[in-house]
Amino acid sequence: MLLLMIQRTTQRREAAAIKVQKNQRRHQARRSYKLHYASVLVVQTALRAMAARKEFRFKKQSTGAVTIQVVLSY
Repeated sequence: MLLLMIQRTTQRREAAAIKVQKNQRRHQARRSYKLHYASVLVVQTALRAMAARKEFRFKKQSTGAVTIQVVLSY
C-alpha cells in the first residue's frame, strides 16, 4: 500500500514537472517569436519606405524630363 502511494506521488510530481517545463518552453518560444516578428516588421517597414522614396524620386525625375521635352518641342 505504501509503495503504491509513493508511486502515485512520484507520478504526480513528474506530471507536474512536465507541465511546468512545457509551459516554460512555450513561454520562451512565444517570446522569441515576438522578438523575431518585431524585427521583421522593422526591416519590412524600412525596405518599403526605401522603395516608396525611390519610386517618388523616379516619378519626380520623369515628370521633370517630360516637362522639359514638352517645352523644347514647341
